[in-house]
Amino acid sequence: MPRGRPGARGGRALRGEPSGGDEGDDYIAAEVAPDTLAYRLVQDTARDLPDRPYSTRTHTEWAFRSGHAGDTALQTLPLVQVDYAVATDLSGKAGRRTEVPVTPSHLAGVAGSRFRPVTLDVSYDDGATWRRTDPARGGGDGVRFHLDAPAQARFVTLRASARDADGNAVTQTVVRAFGLR
Repeated sequence: MPRGRPGARGGRALRGEPSGGDEGDDYIAAEVAPDTLAYRLVQDTARDLPDRPYSTRTHTEWAFRSGHAGDTALQTLPLVQVDYAVATDLSGKAGRRTEVPVTPSHLAGVAGSRFRPVTLDVSYDDGATWRRTDPARGGGDGVRFHLDAPAQARFVTLRASARDADGNAVTQTVVRAFGLR
């Protein structure tokens, strides 16, 4: 399992290692101050698998507010998640002109407020340069962005950001999220 890299900028750092017993039960236990404070959690992942050219690296930063829950109480953090639903073929490739739906959500068990505008930047050179995409249309809390990739592009790297009205936020970069036909 990839391990998170805690860090702080304008808030307090969470310190802890993933724990848990069974596969899929990983969590980070961290002691926080009694006062409600701003926190930042960062996770970087990388993989290099033969014949698997997609999602080679991710960088995710969460910003949230949390307070002390007591000495024995575990509390789910108010982290924001983003989901993508790109129509790809079985090889993981999409058309050069397609929509990229981005849907933010709160983790199960966390009451969250409505999301403010969602943004999506795309890169065709593994994140060396970025282009802001315009939303095509929204549906519920999700937003569809229109992709019009240049002819020489082989992969699409995505950088999505979402924030709720309570200030909980996520910015996630997925290098080579999918390929292009």
